[in-house]
Amino acid sequence: MILDEFDVIMYDRRANPSDFVYKLIEMQSDLVEKNTPTSIITISNNVVGDYEFDDRVRSRIGSSEIFFTPFSKVEILDILVKRAEEALEEKIDGRVLEDIADRCSDEHGDIRRAIELLRVSAELASIKKMPISEKFVEIAALKLEKDRLEETMETLSAKSKWVCFSLAALTHTTGKEWHSTMHIFEYYRKMLPPGSTVISYRRVSDLLVDLQNTGVVSSSTTSEGRNGYSSKYRLNMNPETAGEMISEDNWQIVKRQKEKQEVEKLFSKSELRRGGLFNDVFFKDKF
Repeated sequence: MILDEFDVIMYDRRANPSDFVYKLIEMQSDLVEKNTPTSIITISNNVVGDYEFDDRVRSRIGSSEIFFTPFSKVEILDILVKRAEEALEEKIDGRVLEDIADRCSDEHGDIRRAIELLRVSAELASIKKMPISEKFVEIAALKLEKDRLEETMETLSAKSKWVCFSLAALTHTTGKEWHSTMHIFEYYRKMLPPGSTVISYRRVSDLLVDLQNTGVVSSSTTSEGRNGYSSKYRLNMNPETAGEMISEDNWQIVKRQKEKQEVEKLFSKSELRRGGLFNDVFFKDKF
């Protein structure tokens, strides 16, 4: 039995992951007793053993783990060269393929995205009746990201969009990729204008899980020892693209906030105006 995207059950608020896995183990035992040996193979983005299962489950999991590393730049380039030779009438500049391989290996090592980027670049160049160049790769990358984001945003609730906006703004202003749920919640709360209804930390956490299921964000779960497990989230697209698409006016506020932050770094703390960065920087819309 092969179960793909197995870690999705960990994020389903309606589910009981431990109970589900326990039933799988029991089913496997029943089949063995009936002379029908069965193996269970799970495919997930995170190691299943890192999740917090009940003791009744953890003690019975006898797992062997196989890790699949993302494609390297050399591997992506090798595949792109072969695809380009088969699909394109004219020979493509090797620097263009290297550019695509660079982009995809740095971001996620996804060969499907690399092939899609090559296809769209070729289509854009064909429309202009010009050779495929790095300029068309840049345009194609932005187009694919925007198309994907537009399609996803149409399915999101207003609150999900603003949680996504908060993550984009936090990424843009700090220059860091990964952020904890608490940091995202605090940023979202501080940026709300006076009189707005603040959704709870738990609700923000749930919305981040929903965003992960759409592919807009990625998560990483790590053990904190006695403190349990902690999750961090990363936006899977350019934060400026996401921010401007959700609210162009509010994104301008975020950009001014970053400019203000950079100016404040030039002065000593004693010269800073009391109130901090968020004193006069708020979202224009209420939620």
